[in-house]
Amino acid sequence: DVVALEFIENIDDITFALAKRGFFGKLMLLATNHKRTIELSLSGHQRERFAERGPLRSEHRLSSSGLIVSNKWTNHVVRFVYFLNAAIVLGGLGYITSRQKEGQYRCKKIHALFHEETWEDAYVELDDGSTEKRLLVYSDFNGIYRED
Repeated sequence: DVVALEFIENIDDITFALAKRGFFGKLMLLATNHKRTIELSLSGHQRERFAERGPLRSEHRLSSSGLIVSNKWTNHVVRFVYFLNAAIVLGGLGYITSRQKEGQYRCKKIHALFHEETWEDAYVELDDGSTEKRLLVYSDFNGIYRED
């Protein structure tokens, strides 16, 4: 599913950005800010056009001052609040999930309204597990369904 993939991609981007700022420690800070070089094989004309632009490198120096990796007390508070927030969200998710298994937070009634359509030779599964061909008229299923 594309939405699930986009959700995971956003989590990955956020985690990388936090690691790049030093949120997960100095080792992750260094790993995410590691300089990598790529060599391109260009033709003569492309090489000339590329040389006219000049170097495209950015010379950012890695510094732990102002980043979360430093040992300032404010950075410890920020980390604590972040992890406390994550614990509260995960705890709430676990609580709601366990309550849903017990039958809480579910719809007590559903209102269904189908079009006037029929389905000939539909296979219907019976309570004993066997199947049988039937004529289904969708409008017969209109109504309000309540959970007991």
